[in-house]
Amino acid sequence: MKRSIIYILILPLLFFVACEDEDDHDDHDHEEHAEVHKWVILDDMGNTFMEIENPDIDSEYNTELVLTAGEAISVTVQMYDHDDDLIEDVDDLSVMIDNETVLSATVNGDQVTFVAEGTGQTEFEFQLLHDGHVDARTVKIPVTVN
Repeated sequence: MKRSIIYILILPLLFFVACEDEDDHDDHDHEEHAEVHKWVILDDMGNTFMEIENPDIDSEYNTELVLTAGEAISVTVQMYDHDDDLIEDVDDLSVMIDNETVLSATVNGDQVTFVAEGTGQTEFEFQLLHDGHVDARTVKIPVTVN
């Protein structure tokens, strides 16, 4: 009987301790994640080369990248939030290319240099990385190298 009373008193205590939610597993700030609404790609003269509002590439500008084998092109990548404010921190911009025998890329901050390595077609996407994972990405952008 005495043992049963002890169990009755201890079980609820164990339940409350086990259910305590301190959320220790989530020690990073979700507010630091970028919510990219629009990507604007500028040519080396500062003109809009391409504009992407996922999932659409704006047909008012270029909808694909067309290069000649051996050609290089440098662009500036700008990202905007839902309020159309420029996202300043682009230190973790990357480019994922489907076929690097056709196209390669070098990223330096918000500047990207593409080099047409060989003829063919491929696709790439811009990605904004944060804490080792992708926060935002564009749709796949088609590339043709002649």
